[in-house]
Amino acid sequence: MSPSRRAAVHLVPVLHLVMVLLVAAACGSTASVVTPQTSSSPTTESPTSSPIPTMVAPEPLTGSIRYEIVNRFPHDSDAFTQGLEEVDGRLLESVGLLDRSDRREVDLASGEIISRQPLDPELFAEGMTERQGLLYQLTYNAGIVIVSNADTLVDTGERFTYEGEGWGICAADALEGEPFVMSNGSAELMIRDPETFAVLRTLEVVDGDGRPVERLNELECVGNNVLANVWKSDLVISIDLAEGAVIGVLDLSELGPDDADPDRAVLNGIAYRPASGTYLVTGKLWPTLYELELSGS
Repeated sequence: MSPSRRAAVHLVPVLHLVMVLLVAAACGSTASVVTPQTSSSPTTESPTSSPIPTMVAPEPLTGSIRYEIVNRFPHDSDAFTQGLEEVDGRLLESVGLLDRSDRREVDLASGEIISRQPLDPELFAEGMTERQGLLYQLTYNAGIVIVSNADTLVDTGERFTYEGEGWGICAADALEGEPFVMSNGSAELMIRDPETFAVLRTLEVVDGDGRPVERLNELECVGNNVLANVWKSDLVISIDLAEGAVIGVLDLSELGPDDADPDRAVLNGIAYRPASGTYLVTGKLWPTLYELELSGS
């Protein structure tokens, strides 16, 4: 698909889920594009090997939202992407797997690694976000947040702790107190104090029928909403941080390599670019990173 080709993306209220993944059917309302106002024993692969039900793609609706691929960039096909973040025009990435986890700065145009800081070999890196010049990087089941300098990527030595698994994290700068929003692979988002990492409240994410949306993974806070990858699907959902309601669905099934391993090379990683209003998206072990512009009627 050429950069100028537009592919339909249905950003609409969700009607229901098959098991833990989304199954949408036509309804009479539409949602708008998000605009500012992602315990089992650790493995070297994905957090769980449980079977994933087949997803039924949302049906087209009147007033659908479209995306345009405005750029394609090379991406390290060995990178098990856990999180993307753009900080002052720099692309930062959290890469997972035991004995291979790191945080890195990547040259967007070439895909080359500018600098990287490896984690201890027993740690499995997960999502990462920036707040006030610091990076906060989750670990899968070690229960710690690694705090590092956003300019140098060097570990500050500061740690936060949490119970359970860590999957995705973002900083909700538009909300009062600028809290962190964190996922753990369930249907719940945890709103956490940015100074202590204590849980301030939990938010159950539900679809239009009130059913919980499981497997929330990488997060990206944009205004009063959060975008979340649904693990092992081609979907990014938009969630209202006030109520936990799914207000839109972004279907990216046309992206990604044709020969991708469906159990490993899954969609994961989304970063908002405030200067252009576009989004960077990629997946685990994908050779390409896409820049998308969202538009709609």
